[in-house]
Amino acid sequence: MQEVANLNIEEIFKIKGVLAVGEFDLSGKLISFKSNQLNSVQADSTARLSGSLFSLLSNIFSMYSMYCGIPFEHVNEMIFRSQDLSMVLISGKKRNVGAFFKAIEVNTEELVEKLTKLSSE
Repeated sequence: MQEVANLNIEEIFKIKGVLAVGEFDLSGKLISFKSNQLNSVQADSTARLSGSLFSLLSNIFSMYSMYCGIPFEHVNEMIFRSQDLSMVLISGKKRNVGAFFKAIEVNTEELVEKLTKLSSE
C-alpha cells in the first residue's frame, strides 16, 4: 500500500464504499464526521454507541485479566459485519475513529490500516 502522509477524515471518506467516517472521544462525544448517509444526530448517536462499546469491552476484559492473569485490558479495534454493511472502530494513541462501509466495495485491511494511522497522528 502507498504511504499516505497526514491522513484525515476527508481522505478516508473519499475511499469508494466508505459511507461515513468520524472521530470521537472515549466517552463517545462526537468530535468530527463526514457522511452523505448519516445526519449529525445519527453520527452523534453512532459516536456514543462506539464510546460505550469501547468502555464496556475494556471493562469486561480488564476484569477477565484480573481474574485469569491474562493481560488483555485495552480493546483497540473492533469490526462489526452484516450482510451489506460493516463498521470498524479504532481506539488509538491520539484519537478514536470509525467508519461505516460497504464490505463488498472496500478492502477492510486497507481501511483498518488507514484508520489506525489516523488514530495515531
